[in-house]
Amino acid sequence: MAAGSGIAPLRAVLQLLRQQRQRFGEVALYYGERTESDFAYRRELEALRAAAVAVELVLSRPPTGWRGGVGYVQDHLRALPPPWLGPGTVALLCGQSAMVNEVTSLLVAHHVPPTQILMNY
Repeated sequence: MAAGSGIAPLRAVLQLLRQQRQRFGEVALYYGERTESDFAYRRELEALRAAAVAVELVLSRPPTGWRGGVGYVQDHLRALPPPWLGPGTVALLCGQSAMVNEVTSLLVAHHVPPTQILMNY
């Protein structure tokens, strides 16, 4: 989960996941920004998709015709959680404290152990 500039600390992890994709099970990236032009690392996001990573892009200020998620990234996760979300999930959260707190509560409600929820602070 990343919101805004929170994608930067996750970049190295995402690069490792892509390079060693066979070592990992189901992987999803939920990444939220205000506007489409704010998304960083667009080519890398496409490479993640090509490596069978579910990339969910979410905009809080979407343009007409936007086909991704709308609202805040935590709202998108709440509405469309991955089907494999549960006790075996490991989550990395980088972004504003409100997003991190909401996502943490959501993950715990889906039986993700708090020790498997890693944060940027």
